[in-house]
Amino acid sequence: MAELGKTLVIANPVARSGQGRAAARELADALACMVGVGDVELRLTERPGHAREIATDVAGFDTLVVLGGDGSVNEVMNGLMELPREKRPKFALVPFGSGNDYASSLGMPVGVSAALAALQDATPVRADLGCCNGRY
Repeated sequence: MAELGKTLVIANPVARSGQGRAAARELADALACMVGVGDVELRLTERPGHAREIATDVAGFDTLVVLGGDGSVNEVMNGLMELPREKRPKFALVPFGSGNDYASSLGMPVGVSAALAALQDATPVRADLGCCNGRY
């Protein structure tokens, strides 16, 4: 089982035509069963750019789980890259967008249940990240 530690969930509540809110709650509850009730915090995005803002305030978290699509991943990655390397938590994704190109290109399962099953057996790995015109 993956060692997640204190976990922050950033979720887009309007993902998949508004299904994101219920999926975020399902995800947070399932993660609380995995790591402990007091070790999971859920933050819902409220506007474009909000996921980036949240991602810059991850002090004290060991893992950051994003529920959303490519836009949420993009925002979170750009927020995390504002932090020094040693302050960045592990990153996990629960693909829940309309396209999920990032997740598809990595062969990741889509949906809360499938992603949680994969996360339980996951091993953290370092990954490259590109930057173009100042954006990751």
